[in-house]
Amino acid sequence: MFMLLLLLACKDKIDGPPTDTFPVFFGEVPQNVLMISIDTFRRDEIPWFGGPESNLPFLHSIMKESMVMEHHTSCSDWTFVAVTCATWGMRPDTAGFLPKMFEPYREPIPDGPTLAARLSGAGYLTMLSSSNGWFSAEHNTSTGYDLDEMPENASTTGVFAQALERLKQAKADGQDRWFAHLHVKEPHSPYNPPTEYLKGIEDLPYIPYNLADKDEQYDLIATWANIPEDEREAVLQHMWFRYRAELRWMDDQLAAGWKSLEQAGFLDDTMVVFWNDHGEQFWEHGYNTHAYTLHREENDGMFVVWAKNIQAGRWIGPTTHIDIAPTILDLLGQDWDGMDGTPLGQAPDDRVIDGWTVARLGPIQSVTRENWKLIYDWNTGTRKMFDRNSDWEEGRDLYSADDPEAQSLWQELLPRIDAFRAIIPEYTPTGIDE
Repeated sequence: MFMLLLLLACKDKIDGPPTDTFPVFFGEVPQNVLMISIDTFRRDEIPWFGGPESNLPFLHSIMKESMVMEHHTSCSDWTFVAVTCATWGMRPDTAGFLPKMFEPYREPIPDGPTLAARLSGAGYLTMLSSSNGWFSAEHNTSTGYDLDEMPENASTTGVFAQALERLKQAKADGQDRWFAHLHVKEPHSPYNPPTEYLKGIEDLPYIPYNLADKDEQYDLIATWANIPEDEREAVLQHMWFRYRAELRWMDDQLAAGWKSLEQAGFLDDTMVVFWNDHGEQFWEHGYNTHAYTLHREENDGMFVVWAKNIQAGRWIGPTTHIDIAPTILDLLGQDWDGMDGTPLGQAPDDRVIDGWTVARLGPIQSVTRENWKLIYDWNTGTRKMFDRNSDWEEGRDLYSADDPEAQSLWQELLPRIDAFRAIIPEYTPTGIDE
């Protein structure tokens, strides 16, 4: 059984007996929900998970007061899919829909029993402030939210400002139960924070590329193999500098937005849930940005629950994005029937965690069990296996057709491939009979 390691709760947060829920709250479970999802956010950049101490001081301080899921995995490597599985709490084969990146197969998600729709039906005012078009009415990913107009200011500051105004109006209207979802897009290529956050970049080696231009950054992916090694190293220094600068900018905006909500009293009876939609790759596995692979840079996730009266701690059992919605509904005493995810603390330790994507390289699926991970590429038929217990970076491919662990994971993956074939018939898996 995975061990739950509890940290000491702050004394000034204790107000009443502990609840019989997980996570534990003192007094009662908060009845309002603020969800903050962060785009293109690498988990390993958070100091809690080993990132630089200079990164994300605000978010790191919040995590010290929260229940943190230590082994959380996103279901995918790009926004449309990750948002869908997190808000539906379902696998695509259950929902009957798998988002695809490119035409002519791209289509909006159908209406369904999302987290927002269930809470709206329970009398909650549900609102979405999103800075990413993949999470909007255009693709129907905002289904179930009573209010879902995108803010004019697409920065984190603009997202928080819109949410604050909506919450103030809800309070004036006498609405005492709400679910506010804020999706922020920093960091995101081409990583262009305000100039003051880029101080020091002029000291890096010169590069003949304008990384402030998204198209020019993306063009590097095609030419990367032909760039001299010393020049590639210099480009990576610039990219990491810009990415971390945008992280600091986002963190400062989160701190300011948090303060405004706190001062207005909107954090008093509120459970705050943080998660990232996916990560970002810097050529660790052959590509830059995201929507390429299901390796850890793009696929590792964050899931954090905070409240003023929560018992802070960390959960080291395996969790995934489809657990987010049922966890929230279960804590609020609402029905989560029909979801594939499992509320925190209720899943078996040896559960299989799924990953899936139909993006820049076509369909890719993965399964992970007890930190053994198998990745299968539909287009090439390639299978790769990694022991994340000793190789968290996923740098050593251990796949062998004769390996018992590989065969066991492959048997787990085969029925999942079959289930996906029914909902993406335009694609054919390669080499599954070998």
